[in-house]
Amino acid sequence: MKFGAVDQFLNEKNTQVQSLQLFFKQKIVSAQIAKQITNKLQQFRYLKYLEVDISENPQLCYYGLSQFGDSIKLQMNLTTLELNMKNGFTNSYQVIEFLNQVKQCASITTMTLNLRANFISEDVKDLAFVISQFQNLKTLKLDLSQNQLLNLNALIYFN
Repeated sequence: MKFGAVDQFLNEKNTQVQSLQLFFKQKIVSAQIAKQITNKLQQFRYLKYLEVDISENPQLCYYGLSQFGDSIKLQMNLTTLELNMKNGFTNSYQVIEFLNQVKQCASITTMTLNLRANFISEDVKDLAFVISQFQNLKTLKLDLSQNQLLNLNALIYFN
């Protein structure tokens, strides 16, 4: 679906929608386009489930992650968040900043994160800390398998 079609879809959808899956398979290179899409997401006030797959879109992973964070933190009914950026790439600090934004959405109880970033063991400590600040989080699925710089010693921070 081209951006114009995504834009039209988000404009036409009833804001009472409770479940939304966004898969960005086509390359979106502009942070401005990401901002336009996430501004539309803010209209969906009753979302309980949101899945965002930007795994095929490295530029969106890099430039658009904070835009999604700004939008998601306003979703006060959201209980489940899935973020897939497994084939994309970003910096670990961007992922941590994204999670710092999203943790303001206190209703999240289930979170799935498929991440590919340049995490090293020290970054995982920061990642574990920010995840621990999700007040109502009951289930976390975390996939860091695409991070070549990470070793098993880093997982100790998640105990």
